[in-house]
Amino acid sequence: SHSFEVRMQGFGELRSLVHRRPTPQAWKQLCERLETYEPPLLQQALLPYVLSHLDATWPVGLRILPESWWPKLVLNPEQPMFQVVRRVLRYDCTYAELDALLQAPDLQRIRRLELRLRPMGHDIARILTQAPGWPDLEHLELSALGLDDQGIARLAGSPILQNLHSLRELDLTD
Repeated sequence: SHSFEVRMQGFGELRSLVHRRPTPQAWKQLCERLETYEPPLLQQALLPYVLSHLDATWPVGLRILPESWWPKLVLNPEQPMFQVVRRVLRYDCTYAELDALLQAPDLQRIRRLELRLRPMGHDIARILTQAPGWPDLEHLELSALGLDDQGIARLAGSPILQNLHSLRELDLTD
């Protein structure tokens, strides 16, 4: 049907982006292209293809949640395009961003999480203990948490750490 052809326009470009040599620039272009698709089309037709190629050939370190996606994440944590992300890096993370990050079902496959939190006056340990747990997480870096011993103990018992079967690096420096 005509509407399907219209919706599939740009798939060739998406395919070529996925097959390019992985670079920060190629990643940026791929993410910008993903933003142009309707979520149902992305979820059903495009993501399985894109993810199989990214997972096979793109390094985790490059697959960072783009700067431009943070406002989108806060606005709506449920967006299929987030599924391509494997690394979350934020040096000035706000409470709203942290909250959205913890709620985002499409960020469940992240493998590296590096956050430096803005002073929040919230109980960070309590917030993090409600995190869904990222089963593939290998590297967790949380700085400027301002945790006391009790907070660290609570974080240690939280699902976010219990589910970390593959955790290799943990950094909780202030």
